[in-house]
Amino acid sequence: MDAVVGAADAIDRRAWSRIPQLPDGREDPGRALFEDAALVFLRVGGNASWDGHELLAPGKVVIVQTGYLVGQQLRERGYIPHDTVKSAADALRMLTTGSFDVAILQGREASKLVHEDPRFRGKVQQAELPYSTVNLYLMVGRGVYQRDPQRVEAIWQAIGSVRQARDYRQIEEAAGIKHFH
Repeated sequence: MDAVVGAADAIDRRAWSRIPQLPDGREDPGRALFEDAALVFLRVGGNASWDGHELLAPGKVVIVQTGYLVGQQLRERGYIPHDTVKSAADALRMLTTGSFDVAILQGREASKLVHEDPRFRGKVQQAELPYSTVNLYLMVGRGVYQRDPQRVEAIWQAIGSVRQARDYRQIEEAAGIKHFH
């Protein structure tokens, strides 16, 4: 694999990939493609809650999409991620059946479904505060980076420059894109 568009940094991914980094080795959010939030969705009438600090989930079970970093974060905090769902719509459907009380899903697609899709109206609500935020990057394979690090660094630098440009910020604002930090 040469690259992944919109990937989050994780220790296990660094074994085979590179993202833009600061001199101390931490990820460089100034050169991220965008920031996304892991949002909390609750079954109306269920027994789960999220106040921005404490997640209460019956049986500590939380629905998450397959392969998303939030599943690993939840596991590290003692929760049991139910991570067999592929799409936000499938996860939200699982909440409406009453089998689960909480799902944590990445960003805008799930939020739009909860607010606009009649299947979820009155059955699922979005918590006010995100569970976490994450920077998503153009992640490149180690081999690609080693072959031409100057080219990759120039691409990452261009991404950061474009994101800071006034015109780009206006486009984001017009699209309703929120910055969480």
